[in-house]
Amino acid sequence: MKTYLITSSSLQAIKDQTNNLLNPFKLKVELSHPDILTLKPNPSIGISQIRSLQVFLARKPYQAAVKVGLLLEANNLTLAAQNAFLKTLEEPPENSLIILGTRQKSDLLETVVSRCQVINLSSLNNSVDKETYDKYKQLLTSLYKNKLGERIKTIEPFTKNKDIALDFCQKIIAVNQKLLHQEDSGLKKERLVWSLKQWQQANNLLEQNINPKLCLNNAVIDLF
Repeated sequence: MKTYLITSSSLQAIKDQTNNLLNPFKLKVELSHPDILTLKPNPSIGISQIRSLQVFLARKPYQAAVKVGLLLEANNLTLAAQNAFLKTLEEPPENSLIILGTRQKSDLLETVVSRCQVINLSSLNNSVDKETYDKYKQLLTSLYKNKLGERIKTIEPFTKNKDIALDFCQKIIAVNQKLLHQEDSGLKKERLVWSLKQWQQANNLLEQNINPKLCLNNAVIDLF
């Protein structure tokens, strides 16, 4: 179904982002659940653990909508285990969600990284001042309320070049994340989770030198 790779120097940040991805399914990293299997290093993560995960993911979910495999310390995967995992990463079983976490992409084989949607938290500055927060909260709210033509017009000033687009993405991601942790943000959690995914994907594409206008336009088109 879906495979994500979250990169950050902070394990807690990886867990927080994982919870954002799990939120639509009413699941959490900390939750003991029959549809979640977490692989932890002991001291590494080897082939036998990957085989167990593959068997687990191939089964139908018991209670949740998906079966979830969590490898939040994937930098501890052995080379053999990474190679054994490639086919599953490329073609995840139906109704499955695989989330890997590591400090940096270079901790893993390129063949593993290329099979995942990368969420690079390390490149994001989650600290914004009140003026920036207020400005981007208002902008984010207007993007939700406006029709597609207006949404594209709103982001047009931020599509001039890569640096401007990246700065926009990183600020709106930071504000989106803050809103997610507020009980009275005035915006639905499900919408914020989906929005966060779109902006993170746009940020990742910008870092790969994809056209800024294309990246941001796709993000606002897919907001709903």
